[in-house]
Amino acid sequence: MLLNIQTQSKTITYSGCINQMCFFMVFIELDNFFLIVMAYDRYVAICHPVLYTAIINSQLCGLLVLVSWILSLLHDLLESLMVL
Repeated sequence: MLLNIQTQSKTITYSGCINQMCFFMVFIELDNFFLIVMAYDRYVAICHPVLYTAIINSQLCGLLVLVSWILSLLHDLLESLMVL
């Protein structure tokens, strides 16, 4: 892609297009999952302020981020396989 920008070429290969779409979809879906995790964090902070530190710990935060990455990658893989 950088080579195409440098040479002012307007064409892209099929594999380059699929690759670009995969990365685009992964990061868009990941952003949506992170917004869901942030909403859950705010919900717990507002509705259960006394239990917040017991409910939201570093292990749960890491798990939520990991699950977000995995779901995003699996969903993108499914969409990419349908295109191929």
